[in-house]
Amino acid sequence: MVICCRLAGCTVIDAARVWVTDGDPVVVVVSGKLMYDTGDPVRETLLHVAGGPVPRIVVDLSEVALCDSSGLRILLQGARRAADQGGWLRLAGPQPMVRRVLTVTNLLGALPTFDTVAEAADESSPS
Repeated sequence: MVICCRLAGCTVIDAARVWVTDGDPVVVVVSGKLMYDTGDPVRETLLHVAGGPVPRIVVDLSEVALCDSSGLRILLQGARRAADQGGWLRLAGPQPMVRRVLTVTNLLGALPTFDTVAEAADESSPS
């Protein structure tokens, strides 16, 4: 882990990592921590993918151990942009701590959550 002091003007190196799998739906795989100082790559990716025509996005969170309110905001921004384009965003495989944050903040309704990517990608699954 790299510790960085924002007051010194250095950049955060321990950013969340993102992989995108083309298809329908698009699968965005996130690993690392989804937090205020690490989430920029996720934000940029989700907003780009969600800006396409009728985006259907599954965000695989199975490799994300921690998520703070900034991370939740990133996911909500992606979901809103996808909905504005006539599509959707669903979450798959959140780890226990991430699921707890989603539950405590009452966001499970706004961010449909599934145990696996396959379940989230299933068109017959309720959003």
